[in-house]
Amino acid sequence: MHNYYTATRKPTDFYPEYLSGSSVNNSGRERDSQRSKVYRAEKVLRQNKRSPLISKANALALIDSVISTDFWKQLRGPESVNLRVSYKATRYCWARYGTASIVLAASWGLNRSTILHELTHLVVGSPHPAHGKLFCRIFLHFVCGYMSKDSYRTLLNSFNYYGVSY
Repeated sequence: MHNYYTATRKPTDFYPEYLSGSSVNNSGRERDSQRSKVYRAEKVLRQNKRSPLISKANALALIDSVISTDFWKQLRGPESVNLRVSYKATRYCWARYGTASIVLAASWGLNRSTILHELTHLVVGSPHPAHGKLFCRIFLHFVCGYMSKDSYRTLLNSFNYYGVSY
């Protein structure tokens, strides 16, 4: 489902700060000052059926589609990503860097936007802020390529509305 833009451009064409050589782990990360703004802004994707719930099989297919691209490989993302779905909690979804896995522990988490959000965490890593400018630009890139241009524009407008830096 990714488009020409996603498939043919190198990450360093758009994200020169990525050349700083970040590694995928949690240590040494800068302060995550815009986390709440990003969360508020991206809620718009889960509204109005822009990112409806999907099956675990479709979620795995999305993950495989993203991680098989040259873009992902150039971002030094993990070669494989595990997906664990468990609804023991009601609020949280997260990416585990050391095990290259995504844990969806909230009933609303099995959707394209949440999976793309967590995949973005797996490639941004330290020393960049977890929801900083680099994260937001790559997340917007994934939304454009794996959701729709309408979803991209909606998220971009929401980022602007909530003052998210990207």
